[in-house]
Amino acid sequence: MNEHIEPTNEKSVAVGTRLISKVVLAGSALVLGVGLAACGGSSDSSSTPSAASSEVPTQASAGDNLTAGKLPADWPSDVPQPPNTTVEGGAGSNGSFSASFNGSGSLDSELTTYFSELESNGWTQDKTVDTGNKLTGWNKDNRRTQVIAQDNGDGTYAINVTVVTKN
Repeated sequence: MNEHIEPTNEKSVAVGTRLISKVVLAGSALVLGVGLAACGGSSDSSSTPSAASSEVPTQASAGDNLTAGKLPADWPSDVPQPPNTTVEGGAGSNGSFSASFNGSGSLDSELTTYFSELESNGWTQDKTVDTGNKLTGWNKDNRRTQVIAQDNGDGTYAINVTVVTKN
């Protein structure tokens, strides 16, 4: 599966009276892209990503489950919130979810703990990529989870978690 990560910035989008960082919305686009790839997309790493993989979805494409400051309804119980983080927001519907988290401290230490929690919940890691953002892929039954983590360089970090159902 060809995975492409677009650089993010700190711009936010207003949702009600709260703000959700664009990384949550970009994660929703990533969920859709990973879901499509899981349905028969090419695993050829030389192929270029489609334009759709970098588009930010609208609320309508994210379903009615766009949230600020909390996990979306029906978030899978076997995909925990990363430890020592706050939920910035998320989106999801029909078995595909994305959420953004912020934390402070040692990102490497927090990821070690988080990955142990995923493993204890039956997830198997099959991919690790470090392109400035730490990217890991996980499988369990007919689902795929992707974790993207970024150290902000000031003692804080951001983590985006996506979950999709493979067909």
